[in-house]
Amino acid sequence: MVESFLFRAGDYASEDEAFQAYRHLYSIGADVVRGDGAFFAQVRAWRFNKLILFERRLSGVGHARTHRVQSDGFDHFTLTYLAEGQLTGMADSRAFTLAPGEAVLLDMRRKMNTQAQQARIITVSLLRNVVEAAAGSPTRLHGRILDQRAAGLIGDYLSSLVNRSDALQEGAHAAVVRVLIDLLSIGLEAPPNHGESERRLLATIGAAEAFIVEHITRSDLTPDEVARAIGLSRASLYRLFAHRGGVARYIALKRLTLIRRRLEAGDMTSINQMAKDAGFRNEAMARRGFHELDRVDPDAYRAFADPSADAAVDRARLRWAAWMSEL
Repeated sequence: MVESFLFRAGDYASEDEAFQAYRHLYSIGADVVRGDGAFFAQVRAWRFNKLILFERRLSGVGHARTHRVQSDGFDHFTLTYLAEGQLTGMADSRAFTLAPGEAVLLDMRRKMNTQAQQARIITVSLLRNVVEAAAGSPTRLHGRILDQRAAGLIGDYLSSLVNRSDALQEGAHAAVVRVLIDLLSIGLEAPPNHGESERRLLATIGAAEAFIVEHITRSDLTPDEVARAIGLSRASLYRLFAHRGGVARYIALKRLTLIRRRLEAGDMTSINQMAKDAGFRNEAMARRGFHELDRVDPDAYRAFADPSADAAVDRARLRWAAWMSEL
């Protein structure tokens, strides 16, 4: 199943409490400020391989990335489709206003801000090489508006994903991304065969990822074996995964995801046994990697299985941070 989380302002006793919780949730990637009128937020999010999908209902709230651009090292894009309401913003120093049915691409390496009023928004966070596969060089795409004609197919597809993501299996992830690449390429009116080399690269990465997932619980799985399985040299494989910190780091991330899912489900198995089940050679490696990824000890993380609203927002924030580490 696809990993997900849900935030609802209505779960909190007051508007101010809800805003503070929402600001805490978003603090991993944006500064959140109050806008005009009453605050409201509801966020559903799903994690796919190479993208994160969000459906947000927002009002009276703004999001900004200024100094964070230099400090957090984000390297991905967001594609935001406005289904209803109002969304205004800035991409660097250029103002934009979206009408319902339009979309905007934003480069997280660069400054931006948005303000939402009575808005229903569908956003996808995309690996940079996914955008390159759709459009070639992304250097001029920050703040690019897709009008209703260009964004129509994309909006229909994203709306369908929102409605059906809960039922999708992990094996469908690659196809979900391929379809989005094609639709984004159409929306951006990319020339024929534009991004073909990037698409071939993504296909090769996908083959390596599939092999890793299939064998992830084996403690003897090595980058050399992955390279042989997909017919690449070790050096070529390392280049493919350089943007993710290397092959060994990607394998560790996948193993940590297995542990995190069990902790969130309230599994009381020892961390030592979970580490072995996930393919780590020892508990210390798992604990070290978990703390690096989630900034909390796995024993403390287990507490976030608590169903209370306060625990839920902490759990969602940690889950989202783990997803972002893969972008």
